Amino acid sequence: MKNKTLFAWALLFVVSQQLWSQPTERFRSQWLKGHELFELKLFASAQSALFEEAEMAKGLGKEYTEYRAAVSGLELLNSDAESLAEEFEHNYPNSALLTPMQLYTAEHFFRIRRYKNAYEWYSKVDVALVDSKKREEIKFKKAYSSFIQKDFKQASQLFSEVANNKSEYAASSAYYKSFIQYTDSAYSDAALGFESLKRDTQFGDVVPYYLAQIYYKTSRYTELIDLANDILNREEVVRRDEIEHLVADAYYRKAKYTDAAIHFERYKELGKSFRQQDHYQLGYSYYQMGRYSEAIQSFNKITQANGPLAQDAWYHL
Repeated sequence: MKNKTLFAWALLFVVSQQLWSQPTERFRSQWLKGHELFELKLFASAQSALFEEAEMAKGLGKEYTEYRAAVSGLELLNSDAESLAEEFEHNYPNSALLTPMQLYTAEHFFRIRRYKNAYEWYSKVDVALVDSKKREEIKFKKAYSSFIQKDFKQASQLFSEVANNKSEYAASSAYYKSFIQYTDSAYSDAALGFESLKRDTQFGDVVPYYLAQIYYKTSRYTELIDLANDILNREEVVRRDEIEHLVADAYYRKAKYTDAAIHFERYKELGKSFRQQDHYQLGYSYYQMGRYSEAIQSFNKITQANGPLAQDAWYHL
């Protein structure tokens, strides 16, 4: 961006020399007015003056003035802003300002969350003309725009490319790529991505919840128990009920009935309703612990229902 700024000032110097060589005092006055207002970010007043100047300017002066008039329209969120950018593209296909114009327009649409338009404008940019840092930013924003539009295949491909490179967008890309894999039930791949973010300052507090679900769905109960206990020992726990339920079931499946009962009880204390399976698993845990009166209470919760759980409950009663 620094090079672009230097270029812009250099171009401004060249253009101003051309303009000062032109005869009319009114034109020189208009130049100062339009461009000074632009530099002051008074875009509404600047654009009006720049339009007038563009009618009288020639060569690079006209090109640069039309560029700034189009940028002013984007800053003002004018309804004709995109058409001005497209007009600039059409009139100056070989301009050194073409890439900045396309980038500015793409950033404008990304900023106002019109992601379809943002993706289209980012796709126009010749990435060979921008530095590596900007290239990664463009790829990430194209990926995010695709993600919001639910084009997950395209998004995943782009996120993967950014995640594999070292940039400020690598962690975010790894997170979104892993999220897509999670929703596609590609749990092994998603786990690898989320695990790589455990110590990330931005996502480290979020990914354990996805990992807990993945470990449960893939029967990785030992890992789930270790992770869940780590989560539950935090001062603030989001979705505590969900974690308590997962770890209770994990302990039950590993035949650690005392621990299973503890977490089923905590889950119940949080005011969550028990399913038939929960009543059965808690009752069976009590049964294995020799807490028969409590086991009877739990089994009686499901004996009126039909199905194998009710039959097993009757058997243990």
